[in-house]
Amino acid sequence: MLDPLISEWVALPPMPSPRCLFNIGESDNLLFAVAGKDLQSNESLDTVMCFDIEKMKWSETKKLPLKIHGHAVISHKGLVYCIGGKTDDNKALSKVFAYNHKQAEWREMASMTTPRAMFGSVVHNNQILVAGGVNEEGLIASCETYDFAANKWEPYTEFPQERSSVNLLSNGGSLYAVGGFAMVQNEDKEVAPTEVTDVWQYEEDKKQWSGMLREMRYAAGSSCVSMSLNAARMPKL
Repeated sequence: MLDPLISEWVALPPMPSPRCLFNIGESDNLLFAVAGKDLQSNESLDTVMCFDIEKMKWSETKKLPLKIHGHAVISHKGLVYCIGGKTDDNKALSKVFAYNHKQAEWREMASMTTPRAMFGSVVHNNQILVAGGVNEEGLIASCETYDFAANKWEPYTEFPQERSSVNLLSNGGSLYAVGGFAMVQNEDKEVAPTEVTDVWQYEEDKKQWSGMLREMRYAAGSSCVSMSLNAARMPKL
């Protein structure tokens, strides 16, 4: 964990169960590492590890109703939402669950229209937005939004390219999509899954995605965070 006061990384206690392809949510002073794949057995997990920031201690909390990996986790108003993902039989899911830690309860919510795993997710304009991903039919370009109050999913402007592992970021009222994997034709005119390093912005007035940068380094498979920067002191990308 990065301590902003002293600008250095501080070591935290390791998770009791090593895992990959999981995701993290938060509520109050707690972090939740939700499901994923066990690094030793390579099997999907339903366990949820809880890290108390004040006590600096891990514990296990209420299990997820399904064993999944490659899902998204969104935190909103004290609840932790687990969205989509894959099972060990390689089946993509559309299911959505919301976790209330005070009640130690996972509650099933309205399912997405499209089953997907390894997709982008973010809270934008007070709704969950999901984009891209992959399922049994291949890579996905579709996007959809979830209305918290109505417990309902609605279609959103489709992404310009079928893409998985895209990162979504909402900052200052604007929506951005960064990197991921797509099927791209190489110099030999063969199509293969390729890391992409572009950045897109969604234009609300035109209801369309517009490319901003095409040569951003290390964008594929990255994670994005919203923050304020002094543009005058930033080097050119």
